[in-house]
Order: sequence, then structure tokens, then C-alpha cells
Amino acid sequence: MSVTAPVSGVLIQTWSDGECATESCVRDEWPEEVGRPPLGPSPVGAPFGSWQVDDITYEFKKLDRQHVLGPGTGWDKAFDVLRALAAIHGDDGVRLVVWFVG
Repeated sequence: MSVTAPVSGVLIQTWSDGECATESCVRDEWPEEVGRPPLGPSPVGAPFGSWQVDDITYEFKKLDRQHVLGPGTGWDKAFDVLRALAAIHGDDGVRLVVWFVG
């Protein structure tokens, strides 16, 4: 059985033109492309903050519900279906059961 480290936060990369941004969950190590950020050697226990490398701004933020369940995660479509079913069957007539296999 493998154990996955808990997520420490979310790393947001924004280019200097402000038009491109990527977000990724960060676990127990910083991604190689960011080098060693000034926030510490590991994201575990690191303070949230931001830093600049060339034309990219990196921002280490607390992971929130929108990063996990919000638009673009795939879960937004599941919630759309649940809302549609609730409109037909009522709020108490709809249940989501999820089974993760790992």
C-alpha cells in the first residue's frame, strides 16, 4: 500500500504578460522548475508567499475548496448533474456516493 503525502498548498505560476497561469498542488517537495524558493527547503510547514524567477511569478497559497472542487477540476460537472437531479427530485432525493480505489 502506498501512502501519499498530504497536500501542503497550491503553487500558482503567472507569466509576466499576466495571461498565462498554471496551478498545481504541492506535496512534500517543491517542483524542480522552481528551484529552491525563499520560503524554505520544503513546502511542508513553509509560510505562504510569492517570489519571482525570471519572467514568472510563483505564488504558494493555501489550498482551498475551489482548487479541489471548482471549475476545471471535473467535479464541477458532477455538481451540475447533482443540481439538475435535485431540481427534478428535490434536494433530499439526491445523493452522491464516491469510492476511490488506490
